[in-house]
Amino acid sequence: MNSAGATGRPRQDGVTRLSVAVIVPSYRRPAPLERCLRALYEQTLQPRRIVVAIRHGDSATGLVVEAARERMPHLSFVSVTEPGVIAAMAAAVAECDEDVIACTDDDATPRRRWIEGIEGYYGDGVGAVGGRDVIHDHDGSACDATSIDTLKTTVGRLSPVGRLVGNHHIGCGPAREVDVLKGVNMSMRRELWQLNDKLKGSGAQVAWEVGICLRARAEGWRIIYDPALLVDHYPAERFDEDQRYGSSIHAQANAAWNEAYGLACYLPPVRLVVAGVVTSTVGFRTVPGPALLPIVLAQAPKRAGFVLRLSYAVTLARVQGVIAGVVERTGSRCLTSLAAWPVSGLARRR
Repeated sequence: MNSAGATGRPRQDGVTRLSVAVIVPSYRRPAPLERCLRALYEQTLQPRRIVVAIRHGDSATGLVVEAARERMPHLSFVSVTEPGVIAAMAAAVAECDEDVIACTDDDATPRRRWIEGIEGYYGDGVGAVGGRDVIHDHDGSACDATSIDTLKTTVGRLSPVGRLVGNHHIGCGPAREVDVLKGVNMSMRRELWQLNDKLKGSGAQVAWEVGICLRARAEGWRIIYDPALLVDHYPAERFDEDQRYGSSIHAQANAAWNEAYGLACYLPPVRLVVAGVVTSTVGFRTVPGPALLPIVLAQAPKRAGFVLRLSYAVTLARVQGVIAGVVERTGSRCLTSLAAWPVSGLARRR
């Protein structure tokens, strides 16, 4: 293990390394966090700083960090009282003054060359770097995401009609530029870590990456995805309305609002209009808009009530997210009330 920090160490190409920090938001997952910290301790290139964001009152997580600090003097923690991953990451970022800040989840274990691989990409014009998260089942075995039929070359791209293609966990091929990275395996220059506290959700705040990555793209920065930069991801229990399996309608509406808000804040006006129209009328296969509802209902009549509630809640959330983003970028006051119009109580039913 390389125990020295990243600052001032020359790479083989003669370029001075950038200093690197790692932030890990954590809440009530002491065993996965211990595994994550062990993986960071074993990195070939040690970060200069590791900061774990701990929710106030989460004593079990605090004990894990205190125990790990005996062998990791560059490990620290910051306590937050506000729920949500945005508040946790913002508090951790505020503790860092390194050139690059990498982020991973407490239920993930970066592989040994993760930091070294990330730092090596930061040349001129590169603002963010990330890679693939290999998702594991509950028994610890890797999901079937390695067959030629499963792996994807299109990763983290935003289509002309506003559809965001993820696939970060099943990406393959060479390193390439993308529009959006995934939070479990991403890094950014410190000055780009400007997190928005308006995002919805009480925990995971799904799709938070959209706005921060599109902002970097809008400012001219390149975002690199390399599927060879690996973390092993063991999706753990979440303690909010957004559950990984069987998320509530309310959680899906929150995710739709967050994604639409990020698009509206930073997409060029013409692309935003197209995306807004398509997402609010047609929607997507997983969550249809009004134009697709008759087809979906005909195929699944027994789920008609759920599909109708889901479509209504998500469509309304998308429209409100777009409006809120337009308000944010233009300062328009006349649209504020529309952006705050309450989503029906139906959205809170599963």
